[in-house]
Formats: sequence, structure tokens, C-alpha cells
Amino acid sequence: MELDEPSIDGLTPSSVPAAPFTEVLSEIENARFAVAVAFKKVMLGTQAILQPELAELGIGPPEIDNVLETAKAVEAKVCGTSGRNSTFYMRDLPPADEPVRLEAESRLVSYISKGVRYLLPGKTSGNVGFGVAVLGDDPRAIQVSESGRMSYPFMMSLGVTPFIAMPPDGMLAAARENEQRYHDKAGHGFNLPTFVRAYTDFLAFALQTTPAALGALLLYERHPRAAEELLIEHDKLTAKISSAANYFVGYESTGTRPNAAQRRSLRDSVISQSCGLSMIEAVVDWRNQCCKSSVLGEFAESYRELRVDKTGDVLARRKP
Repeated sequence: MELDEPSIDGLTPSSVPAAPFTEVLSEIENARFAVAVAFKKVMLGTQAILQPELAELGIGPPEIDNVLETAKAVEAKVCGTSGRNSTFYMRDLPPADEPVRLEAESRLVSYISKGVRYLLPGKTSGNVGFGVAVLGDDPRAIQVSESGRMSYPFMMSLGVTPFIAMPPDGMLAAARENEQRYHDKAGHGFNLPTFVRAYTDFLAFALQTTPAALGALLLYERHPRAAEELLIEHDKLTAKISSAANYFVGYESTGTRPNAAQRRSLRDSVISQSCGLSMIEAVVDWRNQCCKSSVLGEFAESYRELRVDKTGDVLARRKP
């Protein structure tokens, strides 16, 4: 997933010391409150600029706090069921039972390890990012017709557990890139922007009734192009949200001269147009943002009938 601010050519990255994985987690944990407030500002949109006090937790529209509580409940359930060993943050992904073969232009990594299918949106399974583990009934039992219509055994269900892959080497590489990309105005550290980007995908998964990442997995073997289109549409939306959230946490793009009033005003205008509660609702309504073709339309209609048991069995509260 690419943020919408490009890095500046010619910058020399300063040395970023290799930190133990526990320090990476500590850096992120210390900024969790700021991250929650940042996502609330994203959902408030223009209101966050005109009335900053509404972004404090417990203040403002209650449905926004309910969105954050939904995501928090899913994350807490994941950590609770894992015995707090790997927890929600997965340091090292389990090895694949067979070598992972990827198409040259594939945006999807999908492999099986000891009966569990792991899905990540990157080129290699060692990347930092959001992923899901599919448990329970075998997804191969699902049949997809040429038109995209699905059929599956009666009362079939899939158990899906989300996680964020954070291998130490990957986090170090991400921190080096983030140091070139951002000015860390709040002093949160350069691991946080990558976490925010992955957490945005997790937030979308927690809210979506038919998660795009899981849909891509089920579509990929029979309709790879449609699955790629689904991920592209999903990434465009979540990239805008994560970019705005990083801005609100305190990361100024190195492409914008700090303290330049005119450019800052333009940046606020962009944020006002590209976020707000309507965007979160768009993430929830997966059909409207992803179903651009007859294949995806047929797929969505049948996919909505499939029972997907997310960890915690949490349903997002949708605004009427």
C-alpha cells in the first residue's frame, strides 16, 4: 500500500539503530492513545479541524467512539485467544508447508501452514503488514463459477483471525524509509507510520461485513484479475485513511516545507475532502466500493450468504 506523499529524492537517510522487537512494540504501545485520537480525527473530517476538542475520546458523536471500541474488542479477543505468545502482533510468520509460488505481478501472498491458510497483501511473507489466518472449513470446498457465483456446503462457516506481521528486519527497513518520508513532529518514532498503515487495514477488517482481504483469497484461484482489482480498490481507500491518520498523529511529509502556512492550508483542505465518517461507512459497505464488475457483483451477492466468524464475533454498528 502506498501513501499519497512521495519521498524526496536525494535525501540521505540517517542511521537507524537496530532495536529489539520488544522496543518496537514499546514504541508503538506508548503512542496507542495518540493513534486512537488520530483515527477519531479521520472520522470527524472537517470537524476535527474546526473543533479539535471533539477528537478527545469520550467526546463528540458516540458512533465514532463505537467504531474504535469495535476494533479494540476484536484486537483484545485476538490477544486473549493466542495465550499472549504471538498475540495480535506476529513477529515471525509460520513456515509454509510447500514453497510459496507467486506470479510476477501478484499483490497477494497466500499459503498454508499446518492446516491454516495465511493471507497477506505483500510480495513476500516476511513483509510488515496486515494479514488474516483462515481456520475451520477448507476454503477449497467453495466453488466459484465462471460468472463469479459461489456455491458451498450448507451452513459452511470460516473462522478468520486477523494479525499484523511485524518481523524485526522488516520494521527496521520500514523505519529507515519512514525517516526519509516524514518529519516526526510529535516524537513518536519512525516505526509508528508503518504500524498505522497496517492498523488501518485491520480497522477495515473489523468493520467490514465482507472483508476485502478475505474476498480476494476466495476469488484468487478462479478470478485472479478480479481479486487484484478488489485489493487495488481496497488499498486506495485505506491508503487515504492511513495517510490522514499519520498526519494527525504528528508526521509531516518531507515533501511539504514545515511551517509553510499556504501549503499547510492546502493539506488541511485535502484531508477534509478525503476522510470523515462517510469514508468509514464506505469501508463498512464493501460492496459499494469494490464491486465494479459483473464477476465481483455476483461474487458479493453469494459471499454475503457465507458465514464468516471473525475473532470476537464483533459486528460494527452502522450509522442509519
